[in-house]
Amino acid sequence: YIQSLRSGDVRYKSVERDPASIIVHGDCAFVTGGARVTVNVRGQDKLIHMRYSNAWLKHMGAWRFSLWHATPVPQK
Repeated sequence: YIQSLRSGDVRYKSVERDPASIIVHGDCAFVTGGARVTVNVRGQDKLIHMRYSNAWLKHMGAWRFSLWHATPVPQK
């Protein structure tokens, strides 16, 4: 993934996020939401609609990004 960004094979053009839901449990926070991402892959534009979730952990008073997961939403 990182190499594809470095090489320019994949370029992110835009990201539109839906409002996210945030749930905090002590020193953990969970974020869920949706997004539409436009990427250019080897010269071809693609629109990806996805749902995502991520987790944050509070460590020594600072929130740290811990986990990311995304699933494409099937086209109708």
